[in-house]
Amino acid sequence: PSAAAYVAQLIFRLSYYREWIPNTARLKVKWTPSRLEGGFEYLMGSWRVLLPIVLFAVAGLVVRKLCKQPLRAAWVVLCPALFWSAYLVVIGGDIFPGRRHVTVLLVLFAILGAWAFSSLDLRDKRMGSVIVAAGIACIGTGAWWGTSDPKSTDARHERWEWEGEVSGTLFKS
Repeated sequence: PSAAAYVAQLIFRLSYYREWIPNTARLKVKWTPSRLEGGFEYLMGSWRVLLPIVLFAVAGLVVRKLCKQPLRAAWVVLCPALFWSAYLVVIGGDIFPGRRHVTVLLVLFAILGAWAFSSLDLRDKRMGSVIVAAGIACIGTGAWWGTSDPKSTDARHERWEWEGEVSGTLFKS
């Protein structure tokens, strides 16, 4: 079904716009210094949101290495994280507040940390306590730092969407 939907959309785009690439891709990807600089600033400005989960993943990888477990499979998650980070730089970050594009990285690093810690023997109560403590510390720090992020604060206070409520209720009837 998804392949059929993709092909149908491609056929429509080719017949209507005579374009292989969607308009949104042309708008997002422009190789200008200001776009790349904005994307880099967006990614670097997300440290409050990303740092706790990245530390969780790194701690898991260190523990996995200390337990003499292989790390090769980590690239299955690290490669998409690197590509997504590069994509964020190329598109210039995000125009909306709230750092919504960073969610992909949060999920990838959470998966990486969970996989890395999965090598521990959970029957050992000390190891289980270490994992739980690391997880709680990262979640707590992420919640605390995330709420102090200026973009997150802007997203919580932004209400421009409601300016169209009057028009919506007028045309509703």
